[in-house]
Amino acid sequence: MIFIRQNYNLLFIIILTAFVFSIELGIESFEKQKDGTYLADIYMLNEQPLAGFQLNIVPLGLFEIQTISGGRGESAGFNMSAGKKGTMLGFSFSGAAIEPSKSTHPEENIIFTLSLKVIGKIDEKTEITFTTIMAGRGGEQLTTIVQPFKLFSKKIVKKTK
Repeated sequence: MIFIRQNYNLLFIIILTAFVFSIELGIESFEKQKDGTYLADIYMLNEQPLAGFQLNIVPLGLFEIQTISGGRGESAGFNMSAGKKGTMLGFSFSGAAIEPSKSTHPEENIIFTLSLKVIGKIDEKTEITFTTIMAGRGGEQLTTIVQPFKLFSKKIVKKTK
């Protein structure tokens, strides 16, 4: 007990570092297209190589995923697929990984772009997030924090040309 009292700061730092996030995930941009669909650029800031992912868009039943493509996932040779109901998978058959981010700018770290069709009710209160399973090279689960995206935030939504 005396040891704990004397080394409280050290123990606090050790416990805190166990909860450091190795991945940040979020929506960098959300843009309405002429056909009524939306393009969502999903960014990932990662400190460790990513060998695979499984994501679910939340809330369920709001969007139907049309396509998933591009970004760092495609550049790394990932096979990426998405179910219409919101589940996305990405991995490489050759064992390739998405290397750690070289910058902290979300726009420079797009992991993929989603084409989304609205099938539910969206309004100014709508917020999008993801449930995640992110795997490192050895198959270990990587700690991830997801930044919620407020759908009609004026500072983030881009206008179509």
